[in-house]
Amino acid sequence: ITIQHTAYAIGHAPSQTKHHEWRTAANSAPHLLPHLQKALVSNPNLKLLDIGYSPGTISASLAQHLLPSGHILATDIANNVLERAKEHAISQGLSVPENISFQKASVYELPFSDNEFDIVHDHQVLCHLDDPVAAVKEMLRVCKSGGLISLRESDMKMWCF
Repeated sequence: ITIQHTAYAIGHAPSQTKHHEWRTAANSAPHLLPHLQKALVSNPNLKLLDIGYSPGTISASLAQHLLPSGHILATDIANNVLERAKEHAISQGLSVPENISFQKASVYELPFSDNEFDIVHDHQVLCHLDDPVAAVKEMLRVCKSGGLISLRESDMKMWCF
């Protein structure tokens, strides 16, 4: 049975993608960095999956932490943000695809094997989904046993303007 999910509500308009370019691992995934450094000690070839890369700024800065031999695979559902994310990674001195690569993929149907990644990261993706539980289950499927799922979310339904 194939379940249809609603698209990313905010969309990937250039103005929206530009708005997210200030995000880095330091300001948007500080909770992950100590765990990442610890994991690299025991596994320098660590594989990290980043869900919902958008402009790629968090992905590129996470990739810097994985040097010299770790790898990050960043996914997003939109093709139109792919080139901008690659450009940003290259501007940060990263070799695409040696240390970082980008792929179109839905979090509901990740095209990866079970237990493929040491760490799975998402920054404010679940809050935009119609079935976040299904997305987390899919993240768990591709994360290795004993691996780490890193989620940083907001509750968009509780915001007041």
